[in-house]
Amino acid sequence: MIFDPLTEDATVEGLFRRTGRRELRRHILNSLKKGHKPRFEKSNRSALECAAALQIFLSRLKKPIMPQHVQELILADNPGVEVQVIAQDALGLIKQDVGGRHGELLIDVLDLLRHLTLSGPPSECSELRGSPLPIALLPVFFNLSSGDLIKWKQVAARFSELITEAAKQLHRNEQRAMYTETTLNLAMSVEDVRNLSEKQSDSIEIYLY
Repeated sequence: MIFDPLTEDATVEGLFRRTGRRELRRHILNSLKKGHKPRFEKSNRSALECAAALQIFLSRLKKPIMPQHVQELILADNPGVEVQVIAQDALGLIKQDVGGRHGELLIDVLDLLRHLTLSGPPSECSELRGSPLPIALLPVFFNLSSGDLIKWKQVAARFSELITEAAKQLHRNEQRAMYTETTLNLAMSVEDVRNLSEKQSDSIEIYLY
């Protein structure tokens, strides 16, 4: 998967800001468009090119990677509302309205960004005192107007919080499903034991009779 070189070389400086080698970037982008896995030599470090190709791919999707109504929530002024609340509301909309392959792609990309923000090199810092990735990717995830650019710090802070909370919020259904399946399996096991005990009791009664 294209994410592999990014997760393996998460400490590379300049992800989503440096474009890397043109031919390799073009090769990766073409593979993405065709739905193929790009082929790399193990010695060929390609994190910069993968990040740049992914950035271009996401920005050219027919539907924006971040749904329009979620963008509007993140971009709205909402004075007095905490960043965490806005991010959680946005994730609630994503869980409610975004499904299928689009939803899977969005969740995968947010997971990747969370990994990269946690694993980035200490030498990279931003005015948000954290990873510069949310700032670099604002134009990919949001259709920013000239008015929005004035409040870019506010938007970046909300986007950064959304990335942080996505791992918890968007995977709750999976965890609940796993818990439900485990509970059902346990219930079935208990029922099997009861049935077996009843059969054994019947056999003993028949034998004694």
